Amino acid sequence: AGRVALIAFLKSEFSEENILFWLACEEYKQTKSTSKMIERSKEIFLEYVKVGAPKEINIDCGTRENITRHISTPTLNSFDHAQKIIYSLLAKDCYPRFLKSDIYMAYCQQNESRKDQKGCVESIVVNSDSPLAKPSKSCTEKQTLPQSLEKLLADKCGLAAFREFLRSEFSEENIEFWMACEDYKKDTSPANLSSKAKEIYNEFVQSQARKEINIDHQTRESIKKAIQEPGLSCFDEAQKQVYSLMEKDSCTRLTTEEALLWSQSLEKLLESKYGMTTFRAFLRSEFSDENIEFWLTCEDFKKVKSSRLSSKAKKIYEHYIRAEAPKEINIDHHTRETINSNVQSPTIHCFDDAQKIVYGLMERDSYPRFLRSDIYQTLSGKLQPGSVNG
Repeated sequence: AGRVALIAFLKSEFSEENILFWLACEEYKQTKSTSKMIERSKEIFLEYVKVGAPKEINIDCGTRENITRHISTPTLNSFDHAQKIIYSLLAKDCYPRFLKSDIYMAYCQQNESRKDQKGCVESIVVNSDSPLAKPSKSCTEKQTLPQSLEKLLADKCGLAAFREFLRSEFSEENIEFWMACEDYKKDTSPANLSSKAKEIYNEFVQSQARKEINIDHQTRESIKKAIQEPGLSCFDEAQKQVYSLMEKDSCTRLTTEEALLWSQSLEKLLESKYGMTTFRAFLRSEFSDENIEFWLTCEDFKKVKSSRLSSKAKKIYEHYIRAEAPKEINIDHHTRETINSNVQSPTIHCFDDAQKIVYGLMERDSYPRFLRSDIYQTLSGKLQPGSVNG
């Protein structure tokens, strides 16, 4: 599960600021004193809502402006609409992935082994400014985490695990955008700049883009204007913001020491969740990700139940093996023909030879290029972060 980076399917970056904002709103609605309510509303606005806030949440411009207009005369319902939007983001995106995460599984296992002990699992407790985010010492759950977001947020131990999961998020669209910007700045042709700028904007920047990055409204609007006559620096501000997100949200979990371990061998790289995520993003940027996708699919195939082997094997064959397949891998004719025969009565080993060939190709070709790439040099500390701006 750690190697199969589900983050590749993310549509936007929904990190810990969302759950912290939701908690702050819940706490705010319990405020009794008018003076305290005014003070707290301003704190929430400056921390989460204002454009460029330290933990700016991803809400639409209209909602943000409505809160801004009424922040001087707040009510207990001032943040309700924004809170609903954030809750919906959590429910649709983060919560389903959380239930599939290693952190959730580890929590369930630890919880099961500590049924008769008081206290929450300390390894998942995270530091936070919000007292609501810290699990109670008297928490004594004897079952797995609640199976709905509403119940999860009401459960202090579950909430701690959910926040740790959000903190560990490492979204591939950020790396892909960063690398697309680096590539964009190397192009000297005005004609190419214009077409590339529009591609980057459509892919990453515009609202509801397929891989929309989490940047503030002002930066998004500035880019929209700039791409009409694009220069090499038209994505610089967005790239800075994305780099900062990767640095804060990812590098709190990814150390330079871990990144340096990736250079020891391809095996070490693939064993690391962040290494796998970064390597896949790098290969995508070069339009050569079919090998790693096939390798991961084979790893997953070996865990398939016997009743599903036949249908799964045929899908893999159609997608990667047959001539002219959508993501045809580079293997010899004999191996291809052997697999063609084997998928008629498949076993969990029917793709082993092809997987070995693909692993060897990555080890000899893709892996050395990855180690020379700007993204790896930056993560391993060999390239200064200032290079983001050229």
